[in-house]
Amino acid sequence: MNVLVAGLVSLALVFALHALRPRSVLGRAAPAPPCAIPIERPGRGVACVAGGFRAGDREGGGRMAPDRLAAWGAPVDINAATVEELASLEGIGRKIGARIVAARPFRSVEELARVRGVGRRRLARLRTRLFLDESAVDRVE
Repeated sequence: MNVLVAGLVSLALVFALHALRPRSVLGRAAPAPPCAIPIERPGRGVACVAGGFRAGDREGGGRMAPDRLAAWGAPVDINAATVEELASLEGIGRKIGARIVAARPFRSVEELARVRGVGRRRLARLRTRLFLDESAVDRVE
C-alpha cells in the first residue's frame, strides 16, 4: 500500500512540475536566454559568441529576421537598421520605424527622442536594444 501511495505522489509531482514549466504563446517565440552577442548560423540556429560579430548578424553576411532580433533582444543600430528591424522594437511599428529612417543620421542614441512617436519615455524603455555604430557616424559627416 505504501508503495502505491508513494508512486501516486511522485506521479502527481511530475505532473505539477510539468504544468509549471514556462510556455510560449502559440505563434510567438519564447523568450530566449540572455546572450551577449547572438548571431544566426543558417541551418544550425542561433549561437552566442564572444566577439567578431554585431548582435543580430548572420554568419556569412546579413542580419537576423526581425522576429528573431526581438526574441533574442538583439540590439539594433539606429543608423543602419531597416524599417523592419526597427519595427521589432517594442512599441515601434513600421510608421515610427520609417520616421526614424527618415531622420537619420543620429550622432547619439539620445537624438532618437526627437523623432515624433518616440519621446524620452519610450527611448528609456528601448535603451537596452539600441546602439549607435560611432565609426559609421564619422563616415556620414
